[in-house]
Amino acid sequence: MVRGGALGDFVLTTPVLAEVRARGHHLTVACNPRFLRPWPELAHEVIDLHAASALWLHGHGPPPARFEAAIVYTPGVGAHLAEHGVSRVVQAPARPPPGISAAASLWRPLETGRPAPAPQVQALPAARARIAALGLPPAPVILAPGAASASKVWPHLGALAQALERAGVPFVWAPGRDEAPIQRQRGRVLPVLDLVDLVALAAEARAWVGNDTGTSHLARAAGCALFSWFGPTDPAVWAPPGAHLLTAEDSPQSIARRLSKPRISGA
Repeated sequence: MVRGGALGDFVLTTPVLAEVRARGHHLTVACNPRFLRPWPELAHEVIDLHAASALWLHGHGPPPARFEAAIVYTPGVGAHLAEHGVSRVVQAPARPPPGISAAASLWRPLETGRPAPAPQVQALPAARARIAALGLPPAPVILAPGAASASKVWPHLGALAQALERAGVPFVWAPGRDEAPIQRQRGRVLPVLDLVDLVALAAEARAWVGNDTGTSHLARAAGCALFSWFGPTDPAVWAPPGAHLLTAEDSPQSIARRLSKPRISGA
């Protein structure tokens, strides 16, 4: 399987990897290896899609091994694999066709006749231990401010932190790896965590409040209740299954009241 793209794209593709493995196939995945770390059971071998040694995927030389079949989500790669003797190549669309969710579009090449299952990921024991060592309050709300652009940032996260503080709901900030440092905010700011530890953090959280980012998809896959803002992105296509969609009109106080409940639907 060849899977380029960002973290959220990869998370939405993990049910496909799980299905291929469940069918008993020996699976090699060409991707960003960092994205696969929370799912060590899904691949037998990993090819770093961005390494010079993977240039054969783009026509620069033959494959390093014999592959019987391929599912390709990166444009153009499928033709090169077919030229080098891969007998069955499925070149899946890089983006979903109109009216189809990304999850359903990614699932289609398997032709199962079943709807796409939601992504799932389990926190690894070592990661749970590292999160426990941070000494966080029980079941905090995670505020994840990162996004690829300002238009993808829910404008009320700072006000939500104030409302949570007034309501006595524990919360922490979880910055992303490629984000600018968080400016002075109410509450504790965690160090930048790797993806494996973010899964463990989400598994212990009351809820995750974030934007249209891969970490939001990761948190939902970990079973955490997700409140997510999608801004200019169509949530019918790209939102994680079961996410609570935030709007610019949602007041921080109303969201804080929902987050103060002992049990939040969608977790």
